[in-house]
Amino acid sequence: QELSNMADNMLMWLWSMLLLVSTYSTDVEMQSITNVLHQGEGNCTGMDCRRTRCGDVCKETDCSHFGNVCAGGVSVPLATGWQYSSVFKVPPYGSAFTPDNATIFYYFNLIAKGQFVPQLTLGNGLCNSTGPPQFNCSGCGGTTTKAKQWFMQAQYFWTGHDPSDEKEYNAVRNGRPWYERHNTGVNSDNTCHVIAGDLIPVDPGESIITTFTLDKAQMWHVSIKSADTQKESRITVKEPFMEENQTWPDSVGVGVCMEVDNLMNRDYYPPTCPPITVTIKAPEGTADSWQKPWHITENPSCVFGPNATKVKSIASKLTSTTTIQYMWP
Repeated sequence: QELSNMADNMLMWLWSMLLLVSTYSTDVEMQSITNVLHQGEGNCTGMDCRRTRCGDVCKETDCSHFGNVCAGGVSVPLATGWQYSSVFKVPPYGSAFTPDNATIFYYFNLIAKGQFVPQLTLGNGLCNSTGPPQFNCSGCGGTTTKAKQWFMQAQYFWTGHDPSDEKEYNAVRNGRPWYERHNTGVNSDNTCHVIAGDLIPVDPGESIITTFTLDKAQMWHVSIKSADTQKESRITVKEPFMEENQTWPDSVGVGVCMEVDNLMNRDYYPPTCPPITVTIKAPEGTADSWQKPWHITENPSCVFGPNATKVKSIASKLTSTTTIQYMWP
């Protein structure tokens, strides 16, 4: 009987140990998974580092490629006499933003055989050009990565259609050529080109005005200006892709974006974003059927992106006004 009791006690002790080991193993496994999920939140200082350390699982938890938010999805007539403009304030800085390896582009743009994009840039972006005749893209040369500082700059950007070359134009994805704007290397099939205005520092809270006009000579005039300092970056573009045999289309795509790269957690984003108001005005005599409501065209899928963004369009005589408010849940 005593031997039987000892055997029963031993079995109970072994069962308890197995349960303890099993629980410990599960806790360790879950902690390991948690550590992997959070490696992108500050333990790495760059996309290559983060991808090496935590692999594909990070793609669902950071905003490197999944944090953009865009609105628009409509086209409007393109002709002399039409006015396209936006007003907004420079957002505050995210407390964790690192300008040497992260990027935010903030803009209202037109898509018409390329991208007209007078924009704000924060961090490691594209802001230089080799100039004529090729207008090849180049980086900012460290100008924008030394400190946490917003810059404004007018740009006309295109890819895959070299000036004075017969290559066919490759349309940009969703009107937003993300890959080329972040990877400025040149190759024979998809060369990046840009006409860039002055790069001007601006501070949070400044009121920004962007304007686009097409004159009677079919030349574009594009501007981004601080209403507070009156400083202005502007460009003129005389023909699509800077080729004499090209003409502008009859309509233009319109939209806004907060386009991001390498944002590792919520604090990389601005804590809040002031609304952007876009106004499009038609010349006298234009029928009012052209006004269409905007909608979200790209929503962030990362867990801390502004995926509660709101869009409201109002049509009135000769005018379409849309307000975009980037928001978090």
